Amino acid sequence: MKRTLTVLAVFAVAALVSTALAATDTLQIHSPFVLNGVTLSPGEYKIAVSPTLDSVQVTKGQKVVATAPCRVGAIAQSVAHDEVHSRPDATGRDEIVRLVLARSRMSVEILSPTGNGGGATGAVETH
Repeated sequence: MKRTLTVLAVFAVAALVSTALAATDTLQIHSPFVLNGVTLSPGEYKIAVSPTLDSVQVTKGQKVVATAPCRVGAIAQSVAHDEVHSRPDATGRDEIVRLVLARSRMSVEILSPTGNGGGATGAVETH
């Protein structure tokens, strides 16, 4: 009986963790940003991390507007608001390098096509 409860508890925790990490969040941005070459205009977007935790998909309405390779981590401390970390790209536009999602307590680091992290952060927009 004790073994059965332990096994059930482990499966329940695993299901909660995988659901939380692969969750979909809503993000409101207030200024234009670039993600993987695509300009995101101000507005509300749905942010979805793949079940394999290696890519992020950005949707506006019913349309997928951008996808990017990513690295996902859990946030240890409580975060009050979503954050968009950016840096200027080669043309001076604000390129997203990291998203911090308060509801799901995820940090989504945007990777370059070569798999490297976004690097230093130039600006942070909180919501």
